[in-house]
Amino acid sequence: MTEKYNAFISYAWRDNEPIDHGGKGWVSTFVNRLRPLLNRKLPREIARHGIWLDYEQMRGNDNISDKIRAKLEVSHLLVPIISNSYLDSPWCKQELQIFIEKHDADSGRIFPVWMEPVENIPNELESLLKYCFWFEDDKKRLCTRWFPDIDPTDREYGYLQQSMAQDMAVHLKDIVAAEEETPPSEQAEPPAHQMQESNGQHTVLVNGGEDDKDLVNQVAACLCNQHQISTVVPVSLLSNSDKLKSSEITHDLREKLKLCSAFLIVYRRGPAHQLQGYIREYLKSKTRRTKDSPPIKINICYPANDGPPPGIFLPEAELHSCESDCVADCTNKFVKGLL
Repeated sequence: MTEKYNAFISYAWRDNEPIDHGGKGWVSTFVNRLRPLLNRKLPREIARHGIWLDYEQMRGNDNISDKIRAKLEVSHLLVPIISNSYLDSPWCKQELQIFIEKHDADSGRIFPVWMEPVENIPNELESLLKYCFWFEDDKKRLCTRWFPDIDPTDREYGYLQQSMAQDMAVHLKDIVAAEEETPPSEQAEPPAHQMQESNGQHTVLVNGGEDDKDLVNQVAACLCNQHQISTVVPVSLLSNSDKLKSSEITHDLREKLKLCSAFLIVYRRGPAHQLQGYIREYLKSKTRRTKDSPPIKINICYPANDGPPPGIFLPEAELHSCESDCVADCTNKFVKGLL
C-alpha cells in the first residue's frame, strides 16, 4: 500500500515548546484535537491515512531532510501554523514552497492556522487565513487561544476546529474521488524513458477550448488512426464533463501533462481565456518535470484567417496556421513538426 497522509502539519519548533515540564505544546494539543474531529467527518478508508506531524526533529541544519520532503510529497493537504516563528523559519518556508510547487497555492489544499497576529504574511497564504486562533482580551491585548493553559471554557476554539475539520473533509473527499477516477497508469509520473511509446512515437495531449471540443476530438482521432500516434484529450472535453468538479478537471489536466511528450493546442473558436489557462498549467508542469525528463514539445494550431490566440507568447511553441476546420491540414503539419 502506498504511503499517504491526509494532512502535513508545518510548524516552527518554538510554537510547540511545552510551558510545563512533561506537558504538551500548543501545536501538539491542536493536532491531537483536530485528528479525531477530522476522522469523524471522513469515511474509514480515507481517515486511516491520518495526519503527519514531525515529532522527531527530522530537519537538517540548513535544509529540510529527504524524509520530510517525502512526507510532503504524499500528503493531500498542508496545514501551516502561522506565527512570527513560522515566518522566521527557513524550514517552514521550504515546506510551503515544496507543497506549492506540487499543488499550487490556489489548489484548495492549504489550510493555514493563524496562531497569533503576524505581519508580512506570504501572498500565497494571505487570502486563506480564515481559521483565526487569537483574540483581543478585555484589555485589548492580543492572545493565542488555549495558551499558555488549556481553557475548556473557550468554546470558540472548538467551534473553529470543527469548522476547519469539516472544510478539510470536503476537500479530501474530492481529492480521493479524483484519484480514483484517474486510471492507475496516470496516477504517478513514469520515468522519462517510459514517456514515449515503444515504437519511438510521442504521446500527445490534444487540447482546446470548449467551443472547439468536437474539432479537438477529431484531431486526436486522426493522429491515432491515420498516423498511429498515441493521443489523449483532457477529461473536460469528453461528453460527460459537465458532471465533473473543477478540481477533478484540473487534476486530470496536470496528470496528463506529466505523461505526454508533446502538447497540441487546437484553436478556432476557443474561447481564448481557456487556452491561457491551459498554457499556465503547461508552464507549471515544466517546473515539476525531473531533470532527466525531455521537454514537452508544444504546438499551437490556429486558423489562417484569424491568427494565433491573443495573449499567448511562448518562444518554444511551434505555430502553424490551417484552414478553418481542416483536420487533415492540422494533423499533417503537426506530425511534420514532430519528425
